Amino acid sequence: MELRDLSKMQIRADVMMILQQLSVYDEVPKALQNKCLTNLNTIKNKDYVLEILVKEFAKADYNKGQIMVHFLSELGTLDKLKAPLWSYIKDPKMPDLVKDLSGIILRNLGDDSDPEKFLSYLDNPKDVIDKETKKILEMAVVNPEAQIDFMDFLFSLPESEQIVLINSLKGDYPDEYLANILITTLDSQPSDKLEEILIEALGETKSQLSVPVLTRLMESGKTEYAKKLARKSLNMLKLAGINIQNYVEDKRGYPICQISKIHECYTNIVDGAGSQGIIISRIKDNKDILMFSVVVSDQDGIVGCFGFNGISEEDFGRIILRFNEESSRVSVSPEYCKYILAKAEKINEITKNSVPYEYMAWKSLLYDINELEPIENEVIKWSNPDCIIQGNTLYKHHDFQHWFLDDTDHPLVKEVLDNIIQNTLEKKQYFIKNIEEYLGMLEGEITGLITGVFDENWREIYKNRLINVAYLLDCQGLDNFKKIAGSVALSLNPECNYPVEESPFIRELFRKTICEGFLRYQHNIEQQQKSANLVSSVAKKVREFNNIPKTDITKQGLSDIIDILYDNWQKY
Repeated sequence: MELRDLSKMQIRADVMMILQQLSVYDEVPKALQNKCLTNLNTIKNKDYVLEILVKEFAKADYNKGQIMVHFLSELGTLDKLKAPLWSYIKDPKMPDLVKDLSGIILRNLGDDSDPEKFLSYLDNPKDVIDKETKKILEMAVVNPEAQIDFMDFLFSLPESEQIVLINSLKGDYPDEYLANILITTLDSQPSDKLEEILIEALGETKSQLSVPVLTRLMESGKTEYAKKLARKSLNMLKLAGINIQNYVEDKRGYPICQISKIHECYTNIVDGAGSQGIIISRIKDNKDILMFSVVVSDQDGIVGCFGFNGISEEDFGRIILRFNEESSRVSVSPEYCKYILAKAEKINEITKNSVPYEYMAWKSLLYDINELEPIENEVIKWSNPDCIIQGNTLYKHHDFQHWFLDDTDHPLVKEVLDNIIQNTLEKKQYFIKNIEEYLGMLEGEITGLITGVFDENWREIYKNRLINVAYLLDCQGLDNFKKIAGSVALSLNPECNYPVEESPFIRELFRKTICEGFLRYQHNIEQQQKSANLVSSVAKKVREFNNIPKTDITKQGLSDIIDILYDNWQKY
C-alpha cells in the first residue's frame, strides 16, 4: 500500500471530511467504514491522524462515538492511546459517555487495568452500567452477535454468579428486550438451577414472547419442578393481561427480518459421513450483510455455528469463495436451509446433543422463511428402477470420492479390513500373480460386509443422505446424477425389496472403503518408517532390551496391491 505524505492541513481536511461524510448515517454501511479506514491507513503521518481523532472523540455523541471507537481501535496502539484516553477518564469535566467509550477502546487494545479503577472515575457508574446493559439488550433484538456476547459472558461465570446476573436484570429493563435474551439463554440448555431462574424471570417479563417457550417447557422441562415453574410463570403472565391461549409461535426473529431481506444461501453436497455446511445471509438497505454458517450432521444434528452481523458484500464474497473448497458449492433456497436445520434440531433433541447457543441466536434470521415440503416428495418423481443399476456411476461426481466408511464407523468394518490387510500381506506375491482370484475374494468380503453392516438403520441413513444429495444435484442442474441418486435412495426402502448387497452403488461404496483402508495402512507404515529412520539407534536398543524381533517395515508396503485395486476398481 502506497502511503500519502500529506501536510498537517491536508491530513486534518481528510479526517474531518470522512467524519462529516459518516455523520449523515444512522447506521454506517460496513463497506463505507472499510473504505474510510483504508483511506486513513494510507496517510503516512499516522500519529497526527490519531491526534485529530482523539480530539474529535472528546466531542462525540453516542452514534459518532461508535465510529470513533472503531477507527481508534483499528488505527491506534495501546502505547499511543493509553495516555490521552486515561486523561479523558480521569478528567472530572469529561462526560461519562466519553469515559465509557474510552474504556472500550482501551480494552480493545489490551489494557488490563482493574475495572473498579475505571468505575471510580465515573460520575454515575450505576447509570452508565444500566445504560450499557439496556443498549446491549436492545441491540440483541436485531444483532445475534450481541446475544452471543452476553451468553459468552454468562456461561463463563460460575453457576452462582450466573444466577445473580439474571436476577439483577429482572424488572429494570424493557420486557421485550429482556424476554428476547432470556429465551435464547433458556434454549441454550443451561444447568437445571439456572433453567429454573430463567423460567421464573420470564414470568415477570409481561411479554408475549415468553408464552411459546413456557408452554413448551410445561411439557419438556428438565425436571418436574421446572415444569411446575413454567405453569406458574404462564399464570403470572395471564394475570398481567397476556393472552396465553391464542399466541403466535416464537416471534424473536421479527425485528431483524423487518430491517433486512433474504440475500444468498449456499450449501455443499453432503459428504460420506453425513456432514453438510450451510450459509444463510440477509442484506440491509445500507447493503450490510448479516450471515451465519452452520455445520450439520445427519447423525449428530447441529454441530457448530458462527456468524457476522455486519460485513460488506466484498467480504461476504470472499467468505463464499472459501466455503467448502473441497466440495461443490450449491446455491439453494432459504426454504431448503430452514428444512435441513429443522431436521437437524430434531436430531439434537433425539440424541440429547446440546445445540450451540450461537445457533440459537442466529436462527432468528430465518424467522420469515417458510419451511420446504419434505424433499422426498420431489425425489420420488425422479426415481426409475432402471437407474439403480447405474448407481456406481455416481462416483464420477467428484464429491462422491469422500463417500466411504472408515474403521470407526462400524465394528465389522474394522474387523474385516484388518483381516483383508493381514491376508493380503501374507499372500501378497500370490495375489499379485492371480489378480482375478484376489478381486473375487474381495468381492465376497464386500458381500459379507454389506449384509453385516447395512441393517434397517443403516439403510435409512443412506436413503435420507442420498435423497438430500439428489435434491442438491437437481439444484445444480445435473439431471442424470439426480435421477440415479434418487433411484438408489428409494431402492433402500425395505418395501422396495431390492437386495442391498446387489446395489452397484453400495458395492462401489465398499470397494472405496477397502481402497481407503489400504491407503490408511500404507500411510501408517510410511510414518513408522520415517520414525524408524529418525530413531533407529534408539529403536535398536529398545528391541534388544525387550527382546523384540525386528520387523522389516519396507516389506509390508502395499503399493502394488493398491495399484491393482485402483486399476480395476477406481475407474472414476
